[in-house]
Amino acid sequence: ADELGQRQAADAIYDSLITWRAFGYLAGILAAFFVIANPKEFPFFLPQKARQEKVIWNTILCGLMGAITVMSSKGVSTALNQGFAGNPDMFARGDICWLTYCLIICAVGSIVMQLKYLNEALMHFGSSVVVPVYYVVFTSITISAGMVLFLEIEFSPLAVGVSVFVFGIFLAFFGVFLINEPEPKTEG
Repeated sequence: ADELGQRQAADAIYDSLITWRAFGYLAGILAAFFVIANPKEFPFFLPQKARQEKVIWNTILCGLMGAITVMSSKGVSTALNQGFAGNPDMFARGDICWLTYCLIICAVGSIVMQLKYLNEALMHFGSSVVVPVYYVVFTSITISAGMVLFLEIEFSPLAVGVSVFVFGIFLAFFGVFLINEPEPKTEG
């Protein structure tokens, strides 16, 4: 019975990540990332100069990569737990082991990209500005990733739950805005 439960846990992660919903979410993250990062400097994407003027752009890039890191890490963590419990299916079973190795590569790659853009933000803005904005952006994007990929949060009734969630995110961003608002200069 325990082996059946372990196999079901491995299959549950696989079933959550190999869906059109997950592919759509990943495509959306990657599209937003390339529009904001603009590595080829397309004129219709966000210019590089904008990322140097507003802290939000680099923190959004970090948050997008952070969502990939967290979701990949959840899959790898499940695989490791299964392996240590005596069920190496997620590393050895032919039909699902490829996913574990892809998740490891995605986690490492997204961590590197996160650090790149976090360091870029810290070069242009102070840590007292970057850290609170990054915290709010990362948390918001990661929570939404969990909601979409693993159906972790259910709203009942839907309209009220979504409204409260969006209002909470707005309050967090507003608080960070107030903290980072420049103090008025006094003459004297």
